[in-house]
Amino acid sequence: MEPKPRIAIFSPWIKSRGGAERVILEILKRSRCDIDLYTFLYDKDRTFLEFKDFDVHVIPSHLPRKSFFLKGLVLGARLLLSKIPGIGDYDVLIISSGGVAELASLRNRAKKTVVLSHTPLRAAHSMYEYYKKSRLANRILVPLAVEVYKSLEKMAWKRLDYAMVLSKEVEQRLVSYGLIKQENILRLGPVVEKPNVKTYKKREKIIFYPSRFATYKRQELAIISFKRAGLARKGFRLVLAGFVEDLSYLQELQDLSEGDKSIVIKTNVSEHELWDLYARSYVTLFLPVNEDTGLVPLESLSCGTPVIAADEGGPREFIRSGVNGLLVKADPVDVASALIKVTKGDVYTRLRKGAARSKRYDEKRFIKKFDSSIKKIVSAPLKA
Repeated sequence: MEPKPRIAIFSPWIKSRGGAERVILEILKRSRCDIDLYTFLYDKDRTFLEFKDFDVHVIPSHLPRKSFFLKGLVLGARLLLSKIPGIGDYDVLIISSGGVAELASLRNRAKKTVVLSHTPLRAAHSMYEYYKKSRLANRILVPLAVEVYKSLEKMAWKRLDYAMVLSKEVEQRLVSYGLIKQENILRLGPVVEKPNVKTYKKREKIIFYPSRFATYKRQELAIISFKRAGLARKGFRLVLAGFVEDLSYLQELQDLSEGDKSIVIKTNVSEHELWDLYARSYVTLFLPVNEDTGLVPLESLSCGTPVIAADEGGPREFIRSGVNGLLVKADPVDVASALIKVTKGDVYTRLRKGAARSKRYDEKRFIKKFDSSIKKIVSAPLKA
């Protein structure tokens, strides 16, 4: 019997119930590899409770929790200076990164070093203009920081043997930015945990937007569009639910919806409540800026619930407009028009049927690809 590959997974933080944390958790729960998890920050009360079943090795750090810019600077410094204990003894080091974390490869290398890329750093690439314009100070700070980061990014990627990705969108970004060759990218596909919820034949009049509360998720667009569509008069409610990442943005959303009983904001919902809302809702709304993969549409489709999504980034890979959902421009007129359209009986019936027939991305499928990818990585010759 072959010995299990020894794997180290490094993630800068395990602090919320987001897509990256979910992927890592599924690997820990189901992979046949021998895995140790390392992180700078582990918030066991705010992330998935199942992490308590595993050893999470915390590397001492002092990461600020608020300022995006300051947090990026401190995280970058920690990644450049920190050494994972005994890293050279592992067969594979997997760096889970939404950008920046790949810098850990400059000081940490196992026999093979891989990045599990959720996206290259958005502030430096796909969302550069968005972050640059978000604040007055950023017009000066972001270009300077990005210039420094990109030089370090190129150095870090040269030390990586492979990249694992969850979607074609992220794969294309890595290649187009010149970070890694196509043949060194292993596409795992996304993972969506099979929901253990009741299937509702008759749906409630709920427009559901599940996502962490952060400006780039554009929940304000959902509120404005819902009001414009006038669906409250037909008995519909807009339910926004998710983990709170940005308190000031949450306050903006509460102010925007104040006094409107048809708009409900739920924070830090449980997994059971989240899945129950997916299953009860009429349609799911998803409008983030240029999303990478986007698990929300896939979770919705796994419950047979159609999706209205911004026609940007990863969701375009999984939403077939007019079949299992609608792809829309990220403006109030187009989103409101789609909300009105989906309430028409014949359109909704067609989209419900399409959602029910959509391809599933379950845990078994994902882990099979993950373990076979690890086997390929371990057996590949070492870099000269």
